[in-house]
Amino acid sequence: MEVIIKFDDISDTKLIELALKKKIAESKGMEKERYIQIINNFAEAVSDATFREAENKPYKDRGYQDRDDYFQGLASEHNVSYEDVANLGLVLGPQRDFDELVEAVRELSDEQNEDY
Repeated sequence: MEVIIKFDDISDTKLIELALKKKIAESKGMEKERYIQIINNFAEAVSDATFREAENKPYKDRGYQDRDDYFQGLASEHNVSYEDVANLGLVLGPQRDFDELVEAVRELSDEQNEDY
């Protein structure tokens, strides 16, 4: 019987350690290749979760869950569509989310307000 461990929003090293110990205990008596596969899958899941956490840190530090939530906030704050903000963000890239993207969204908002 294989237990699946979900790794959403892992930030506690102790949790990772306990989950790994559980996987190792469950793997007793398995063939070596299967054991290695399980441990590799575990390591990959931890790595992915850690990467997602690091990737979302700048947004969480500013009160958002992730980049998408940040885009929704910008759209709402400047009364422009989410799609416009997301497209600008895609073109500019995440490294410009807190400076050039904000300025571009402001300009877009000003242009749209001038049209009315």
